[in-house]
Amino acid sequence: MKKLTLGVLVFLLAGAEAWACVTIGLQPGDRVENVPVYSGNRRFAAVVRQFDVPDFRSAEYSGDVDVFSVDSRPLVTALYDMSGPRPRRIGELALDRSVRDTRVLVADSGRYVVTVRFFGGISSNCESPATEATDPVIAIYARGGRIASITLADLLTPEDVERLSFASERARARFVLRQESDGREVVVVTIPIGRPGSPEKERRIDLATGAMLDEKRPLYTEPRVFVTESGTKHRDYPSPAADCAGGWALDEAVRVDSTRLLAEAVHRPLPSFPRVAKLARIRGLVYAEILVSETGDVLCARTTHLPFGLAPASQEAVRQWKFRPFVQDGRAVKAIGEVLFHFEDLDDETWQALQRGQ
Repeated sequence: MKKLTLGVLVFLLAGAEAWACVTIGLQPGDRVENVPVYSGNRRFAAVVRQFDVPDFRSAEYSGDVDVFSVDSRPLVTALYDMSGPRPRRIGELALDRSVRDTRVLVADSGRYVVTVRFFGGISSNCESPATEATDPVIAIYARGGRIASITLADLLTPEDVERLSFASERARARFVLRQESDGREVVVVTIPIGRPGSPEKERRIDLATGAMLDEKRPLYTEPRVFVTESGTKHRDYPSPAADCAGGWALDEAVRVDSTRLLAEAVHRPLPSFPRVAKLARIRGLVYAEILVSETGDVLCARTTHLPFGLAPASQEAVRQWKFRPFVQDGRAVKAIGEVLFHFEDLDDETWQALQRGQ
């Protein structure tokens, strides 16, 4: 008999870790099995029946085994007490097929099974990741049925949903079950912020009720813009735009230091922080050189480069600045000076201190 090669997507349950979705060549005679997922204390186990074979056993694939269930029936999960010499089945759960699960967790009490999905990014998971506010991330089940389904909007602010759908932190989010000091069982979502080793934020959900236990606060500090003196280091700027009002006229302008330039500014709107730069986590400094007319209007401005629209935003802002006329030897003169725009993530306390100082 000629062997048939069938490429299928198979969930492999490795302990209490993620289901890794891989493509394998499955042939008649190959052995298939349902691998148990254990609680942290190893006392309880859940078997998600992806294959029509008895739990804790394996069988030869004959071409008619339900290798990957794609019909409308629920995914059946059997719960076992593993404390005795042999596994003892204590119940069964029906997992919602509408929430395609990428990981199964079993509570140490054996009362709950939790399914979770990752926030997004490229991974080995079969299903598309949760990136929209309405996407379910966590589902909590007990033997009486599903207790709760938690979405991204339940866990995060709208701004954080947007940022996590773009940033790489989503792929490093962790989901664990934990028992608190008061005996309450919770699922903990740990979200890293920034590079590995940076502070992490937690969100806890009560397994018994599905209620959020932590206030929904922003994960990230707010992207903000502020301006300071630029220092004295010489910088190479690109040539000014051809449409600069009145020309660059360096030979006609009096050079003023950055402190004086800022002191004489009577109207100085800050640049907007481009949305794409916020999402891409682009932060940095933009130096701006400004040519001011005898009447205090900005004739021209040029800036150093920073991508994702930050340099153009700086130029657009300084062109709207207005100054008191610069006076030398009793007459108003053109002036040229430099300022520094900071595009940074700042907490509220630091931002308020900067506002008081300006």
